[in-house]
Amino acid sequence: MRRTVLKDIADKVGCSIAVVSYVVNNSAGNISCSPELREHILSVAEELEYTQHYASRALKKQRSYNIGIYIPEYTVFDAAFNREREIISGAESVCDKSSYELVVIMDDNDSPDIKCNLKFNSHRIDGLIALHANNNSGWIERLAASDKNIVAVNYYGSAGVDVVNFDQVEASRLAVLELAKFSHRRIGCIGSPGNMSGEDSALRLEGFKKAFTEIGLHIDPSMIFMPDGNLDLHQSAANIASRIMAMPPEQRPTAIIGFSETSLLLVLNELVLNGIRMPEDISMIGIDDSPLCQFFSPELSCVKQPFRKLGMFAAERAIKIAEERFENRLRKKEHEHTARIVEPELVLRDSIAAAGK
Repeated sequence: MRRTVLKDIADKVGCSIAVVSYVVNNSAGNISCSPELREHILSVAEELEYTQHYASRALKKQRSYNIGIYIPEYTVFDAAFNREREIISGAESVCDKSSYELVVIMDDNDSPDIKCNLKFNSHRIDGLIALHANNNSGWIERLAASDKNIVAVNYYGSAGVDVVNFDQVEASRLAVLELAKFSHRRIGCIGSPGNMSGEDSALRLEGFKKAFTEIGLHIDPSMIFMPDGNLDLHQSAANIASRIMAMPPEQRPTAIIGFSETSLLLVLNELVLNGIRMPEDISMIGIDDSPLCQFFSPELSCVKQPFRKLGMFAAERAIKIAEERFENRLRKKEHEHTARIVEPELVLRDSIAAAGK
């Protein structure tokens, strides 16, 4: 069956090919088109099963209409990979609506900038969403130095890129304040292990301490449990649980915040084996809202990190920059980097009870 082209739509609607192109490609320009005609054109395009020919469009405009999303290969095997799936899903939904394609770029070496640069220089991507870039990621600084269109998610370094960041400080602050509503005063926290540590965990600890100061509580260093990076997750969780059980009952935390829900639930499992009940003996709240939160009974309350929103906002920004750069190629305007903050969302389930109950 012959592929539908713009002329087929124009002939059936009774208008020029230029007007059809303007509507279906969502183009910028001075062509006038009434809302009724636009709706009719789109209806006919759907009826004739018209699809854009991306290759010819890209060749004509010297653009790929692709947005890359870089993910380190190690995260595929990480317990947190659901984060990446959600971010990709959000980014892809925005790309689809904007007639862009999302291209996943994976690399397991220390220089992903080389691979990403090749994608840019061969016009295979018009922008890049970068995940898991940290303060020590020299590759993103090298890539940014070449003035590429980069939007980094949860990045706190100094490279000149646009960022979309979850408010890590507010997330842990919100968790402490929620526990305080249930009269908890001996509140502990469990840090993030391995690939989930770094700047995120440090910022969450900052928010934890900020909330204590705000409500006038003393910060007890013995209530801050950081996983041992030299041990696997299970052994590290067992060690933390042992430390808690070694405390006199009246000095143990009555509530714990998990900067990593994986670590929090592993610690909880060890505590349960020692006769501790949640939430009767200890209340718990996690940060991120991974699927693990609803696999445990009772289900874990959390401060949700809306990963899908992060992906959507990053894709929106990358596409906006791509469009602006294409237009500004002639105008030579300078790009101004932006930072968008995504707020946490409190999700209450069954893991919090009043202190002493």
